[in-house]
Amino acid sequence: MTHSDYTRLVDLLDKAEKLASEFQGGFSGQFLSAEDFYQALRGSINKYKQGDKTQLDKLHIWFLPTSCWDDIIGKDGQDLANEISGLLATMTKT
Repeated sequence: MTHSDYTRLVDLLDKAEKLASEFQGGFSGQFLSAEDFYQALRGSINKYKQGDKTQLDKLHIWFLPTSCWDDIIGKDGQDLANEISGLLATMTKT
């Protein structure tokens, strides 16, 4: 992972966190509400920023098409999710 990939991902995740904070209600298979998802997303992003690279796989799953992000945020965040998912796909390859 390059430094620019890291910087770009953090910038996109910050945007996703801000957008997720604006939603209420709803649910996905893993979360009972948008608020629960936001708290989990925020925690995972913070752990990643502190150097916990194990968060990448979790984040990748949440931003995949038809996953948690799409269930809760929907069309409002589709382009952002696609960009994050594409970046995470290249960063999580082993």
